[in-house]
Amino acid sequence: MKIAGINQVTAVAWLTLKDNLRSKVFIILLLTGLAVNSLSVFFPVVGGVDDKVKLVESMCLRSISFFGMLIAALLSSTSIPKDIEDKSVYSIMTKPVNRLNLVLGKTLGFIYIIGITTFALGCYSEILIRYTASNSLPDKTAALDTYDNSSAGKVITVAPESGVSADLTARKLAGNVDFAVKGEHRETAGGINWIEGGKAKAVWTVAGLGLNDSLPGEKIEAAMDLFLESSKESLPIYFSVYNPASGRRETSEIVALAGETLKVKFDRGIIKGANEFLIELEPKPAGSYVGLQKHKTQIFYGSVPFEYNFFKAVVIIFIQIMLITLIGVTGSTFFVTPAVSISFVLFILFCGYMTDYISDFETVIGSFNGHDHMHDHHGHSHGPATSMDASSAFIAMLNRVLSGVLSFITFAMPNLNKFNMENFVLNRIDIPLLKALKLFIYASAYFAACIGISAAVVRRREI
Repeated sequence: MKIAGINQVTAVAWLTLKDNLRSKVFIILLLTGLAVNSLSVFFPVVGGVDDKVKLVESMCLRSISFFGMLIAALLSSTSIPKDIEDKSVYSIMTKPVNRLNLVLGKTLGFIYIIGITTFALGCYSEILIRYTASNSLPDKTAALDTYDNSSAGKVITVAPESGVSADLTARKLAGNVDFAVKGEHRETAGGINWIEGGKAKAVWTVAGLGLNDSLPGEKIEAAMDLFLESSKESLPIYFSVYNPASGRRETSEIVALAGETLKVKFDRGIIKGANEFLIELEPKPAGSYVGLQKHKTQIFYGSVPFEYNFFKAVVIIFIQIMLITLIGVTGSTFFVTPAVSISFVLFILFCGYMTDYISDFETVIGSFNGHDHMHDHHGHSHGPATSMDASSAFIAMLNRVLSGVLSFITFAMPNLNKFNMENFVLNRIDIPLLKALKLFIYASAYFAACIGISAAVVRRREI
């Protein structure tokens, strides 16, 4: 019985795949996506090789997501209504095919379609990015400033060689980093902690990097966003790394520049054998101040190939598109006409990308409600205010209704912004596997809900 059900699902999926591979919508959108990716290579940029490569990467990732979701939305949302209109569904229903298996087969067939789409666009994008990185020449007049710990903060200017390709290697980002300030400090708006030279120091405790199996010569990089005193354009800073397991400490003097991220690299061997290590930062001159924010420091270690990181980004986009596919199939089960079904999916898409803004708007409305509540309890009114009270009550009720609607939207709608991995790829940061797993679990909740709704609707619908 189970084997028969699986055979029904795969048969419907194969039929759905064949029908949609011949669809003009699929072919036109796929070719358009490939064309947009190709055109990105010719777009002019102001900057060097890295800026050019990032432009191509950004265009490719966005086109995979946009055209993939457009294909998924247009094909999946019109599937069942279209089959009913052209009577092709009756040829399936005359055979012993369970209605739930029909929905599952349709869904699986569209997953095949978006799999082909993301694979084709992803592979072509990877080729274009590699081509751009290896064939674009850097600006020969540009110079790269780097800090060398061994030279006591001296800025070394390195002129790039012509023909050097962009470095696409992604760095692993440490996730277990605790921040604290030792000594006197002052916290201002925005969570900026100001420390004074000779009176306080910033300390980061980093754990979970697997340091026991470190390779010789590997580097760890600390990238920090600092705020300097308004009168300072640069400031000497003590930077130290401490290994609590061995008691080894290495301190160097570096120079922080106003408006630039401070980047310091040190040998991984310094903290070999430790489960955790400390990074400490302190302004050198007494009376000078440096401002730091808790979440404005990133610790990078190790590296992964570009292809591996880009592959994870494409897989996450695939999960996102698969979510839209299931929503489209669900809409097609209870909407009669293709136009209404498409409108439903496009509305979900719009809300999915606007979820963060809707949540912020809901917070603003909530603050107004809180303000009105405080006014009722602590405000003073003199004279007749019946009409004003009625008006305030109506506005308060309207705010509560609107807040409830927005709260439902933010709760029920999938937040599609969660699946945007562009910042990871462009900033050469390895996408954590745990993040990809969490996104799959997040999408799976909607997968289960869509399958359940589709199964309940299709059993009661007359076909």
